[in-house]
Amino acid sequence: MRLVGVVSLFAVALFLCRALSEHEEMRIKTVESLASLLRRMKTMILCYRMPLDEIYRGIPEGELSELGLLPSLREKGDLRAVLSDRSSALLLSSELRRRLTELADAVGRGDRDCAAELCEYYIGELSREALELRAAAPKRLGLYRSLVVTGMLMLVIVFI
Repeated sequence: MRLVGVVSLFAVALFLCRALSEHEEMRIKTVESLASLLRRMKTMILCYRMPLDEIYRGIPEGELSELGLLPSLREKGDLRAVLSDRSSALLLSSELRRRLTELADAVGRGDRDCAAELCEYYIGELSREALELRAAAPKRLGLYRSLVVTGMLMLVIVFI
């Protein structure tokens, strides 16, 4: 019976480690996807002089599917509203969420060149954030694994 308990605990530990690593990867993908959205917005603003609601309707279906932003963007046409509605699901830091909200407030209110410059600035910010997350991911994952394995070993010792 104890063997079943120990094996179960290790299975839970493996599942928890996997879930935490997927969470980290999703955070990175979220930042990269938002940078991709801003690149598309900048191009559409500068090259085609398109308004924001047409830009959102022109985004291909698969591009933001993992974030679940596209239906809301097309429906509401307001990046700020979408970011506030989906803020917890996007796994963004509060500082990055605040900066993106500032961008959403500013884009569409000024002239096109100013909007494109803002997009370029925030593309740089998001790219930097993605690089920082990628650099920190191995350390975080190692910490997660260590904590989970240590916790499970402590429970095994208690069971024995």
